[in-house]
Amino acid sequence: MDSVYLKKILLKNLESDKKCYIYLHSEWDQKKLVKLYIKDSNTQHCYEGKIEVKDFEEAAEELDISLDEYLDVLKKVLTTDIGLDGFEIELDHENKIMRVNRTRDLHIMYVEIQLQEANKKYDMLDIALQKINNEKSKNEDQVIEKALSNAIDAVEKVLLEKEEWKEKMLAKFLLILNEKKNKIAKLEMELEKVSTGGRSNSNAQMDIHDSSDDDFNASTQPLTLPETVA
Repeated sequence: MDSVYLKKILLKNLESDKKCYIYLHSEWDQKKLVKLYIKDSNTQHCYEGKIEVKDFEEAAEELDISLDEYLDVLKKVLTTDIGLDGFEIELDHENKIMRVNRTRDLHIMYVEIQLQEANKKYDMLDIALQKINNEKSKNEDQVIEKALSNAIDAVEKVLLEKEEWKEKMLAKFLLILNEKKNKIAKLEMELEKVSTGGRSNSNAQMDIHDSSDDDFNASTQPLTLPETVA
């Protein structure tokens, strides 16, 4: 097996303006298409392509190009994300046929592949994992190193953002705390002033009261009348 592809490709849709896609899984041995699976994103139907080499040979002959050139273009069409410019893919659910049309210059049907319902066990996720594993096997050390590096960078970024957030929150908290402390200290000073002033007034009133009582209770001197002149 040379390579495995899993691509999201725009689907020709004449029934509405809504964009529809297919997930196209293809397996290749050099330029030779070995397996083809399709999942319609709209209906969720899965199909398996019936690969017949003679179909490609006949199509290449009709287009008057070599089989290698024909398969090279077909591979690009089926393995290009969203789709290859100048080509469109049409899915005929009723007749279970996938058509690849060339739209540049002159509209020509490039290939027609008969489809059948895919095995229920078929899962795009399994294919995606297989593709990832295949890519890792090509250069496992490099892939692992890059993955670890990305993971470390992501963790460091999160930790840095967390520390920055904690510092900002702590600074904000300390600012609020200091403001509260200053307000409490100011209130305590004002309360102390009020309390001190109250005690001073109370003592002054008591001093005046005691002084009045002393004057009233003091011993009296006998009253001496002035002598009259005869």
